[in-house]
Amino acid sequence: MVIVAALAWAYMKYRSAAVPQFQRVENMSLSGVSLSKITLKGDAIFKNDNNVGCTMSGIDLDVFANGVKVGKIENKDAVTISGNSEFDIPLYVSFSPASFLKEKNILSNILSAYENKKVEVYLKGNINVLLAGVSVPIPMAYKDSVAIGGL
Repeated sequence: MVIVAALAWAYMKYRSAAVPQFQRVENMSLSGVSLSKITLKGDAIFKNDNNVGCTMSGIDLDVFANGVKVGKIENKDAVTISGNSEFDIPLYVSFSPASFLKEKNILSNILSAYENKKVEVYLKGNINVLLAGVSVPIPMAYKDSVAIGGL
């Protein structure tokens, strides 16, 4: 009887647990530029509003720069997340400047970046967490202009 009560309590606790929510991205910046590679970095901030901890089990985000898909952020490393906490997940993406060459509006993309000294970055996809042993995708979409400085 005690085991049944404990299982029922655990089920009710985990069933009512809220899924962590994407809040914002901070510190998105250009961290490296060369003829062969552009690197962006930032921190995705999430809020876990429940008492139950969880584990981030993966990242799967498409990365767009000035409307052109330039890469993907993927990570399968497990990260433990405490209950009732705000947490950040570092994001890194590197892509080739040649990614812009594949697009029809190459001249427009290059001139826009050069004139504005900024690139519009858009991230879209999921951060996956394990909550009570169940994989739950957390949708994430982020759009911002990132300064590209001395181009």
